[in-house]
Amino acid sequence: MKITFVLLLSTGKDIELATTILIPSIYHFFKINDIFEIFIIVRDKDYPLLINKINIKDDIKFKIMKDSEFYPNYSSNKINSYYLQMFMKLKISNMIETEFYLTLDADIFFCGKTDINDLIKENKAIYQKYNCNDVWTVRSVKYLEYEN
Repeated sequence: MKITFVLLLSTGKDIELATTILIPSIYHFFKINDIFEIFIIVRDKDYPLLINKINIKDDIKFKIMKDSEFYPNYSSNKINSYYLQMFMKLKISNMIETEFYLTLDADIFFCGKTDINDLIKENKAIYQKYNCNDVWTVRSVKYLEYEN
């Protein structure tokens, strides 16, 4: 079983964090053979910046898309909202070839040896349950039909 990582980048700062911290941490700590691809969506205007900064090695497949290719009716220069980003993270599921994918944020990083077994148990994704449930968590749990 393999997993796809999804990363939406919306600013130059996101690109800097992703290319200097997040992606190198994936290479260093995540079991590369468990990754099907890293799917990145970036603003059209920031695409050249990402291409110049990213260090792509042959052992991970990258799929990089401009947001206008991903969602042609949307202009990231006009709209930038949390809800739109959440919508895009769910909409991308139609383009993912693996059974599971993990959305990443540019400001996170892996800091210990990790593989797919740390993310998926008994063919179910693992998630962190908090004491309080926000609307997003409640809707996601319902949509994913998660019972535990």
